Amino acid sequence: MQPSPPAASESSQSPAPPAPARLGAAGIVLRIVGAAALGVALAAVAEYLFFVGRGSSFNLVVWGVVGLVIGVLSRRWSTAIWADAVVGFAIVFTYSVLGYQGAAPLLGALVPFALIALVGAAGMAAAGAAGFGIRRLVMRGRRAG
Repeated sequence: MQPSPPAASESSQSPAPPAPARLGAAGIVLRIVGAAALGVALAAVAEYLFFVGRGSSFNLVVWGVVGLVIGVLSRRWSTAIWADAVVGFAIVFTYSVLGYQGAAPLLGALVPFALIALVGAAGMAAAGAAGFGIRRLVMRGRRAG
């Protein structure tokens, strides 16, 4: 006969948190479209309602807070980063297109706008990562307390 392993008390074992559900291709596309739509909406609101003119740099504060919130609400690190990157790209690209007042046709400015939007994507991804980090710190504090 083999000895039975020592029984662990129920109080020392905690149930493992449920694994996040895997999204299918349609779910991923839906999230990407939703993130892009949020970015377009934020850019449009900023262009016409938020800080315009000399105070337009304050839009960056609003967008940074949105990036942090998306990161805090994300359940996975990767989601916090890519969702914020899509939102950031959409914000900067749309904001650039809406504010374009050049003499040349808009079509010629789209590639430079896309390159600038990559910087916006990187900034929002960093905000999302920071937001997710805040979430982890808060959750760790709750478990310890």
